[in-house]
Amino acid sequence: MERVNGNVVFRVPVSGARGNYPDVFVVNNLRRSITAFQVKSTTKNMVKIPRQQLYAMKRFLNAFKLYPHRVMVCAVYFQKDKKWVFTQLGSDKYLSDLIVRNVDESNWSMG
Repeated sequence: MERVNGNVVFRVPVSGARGNYPDVFVVNNLRRSITAFQVKSTTKNMVKIPRQQLYAMKRFLNAFKLYPHRVMVCAVYFQKDKKWVFTQLGSDKYLSDLIVRNVDESNWSMG
């Protein structure tokens, strides 16, 4: 657990074992928000995140009803490009697999 600018950051050490939890989540009690992250790293030009992992992230966030701002983000690090792409998902995006490419731009930031 780490605290940064009002955010409390948690890494879930069992996230990859079963796929039922996000890899990381961030809580901000001042903003009443929680953000769940599915984190990937690849040497390729694209990565596919299965809808089952996206659905598990959505299900995880649904347990936090007291937080009106619940956000799902897929964070992909492209090793060859030394580039992160952060993709915020809409509320229904978990219905299909997500493809993230090294040429994509981030649509989410911590700000």
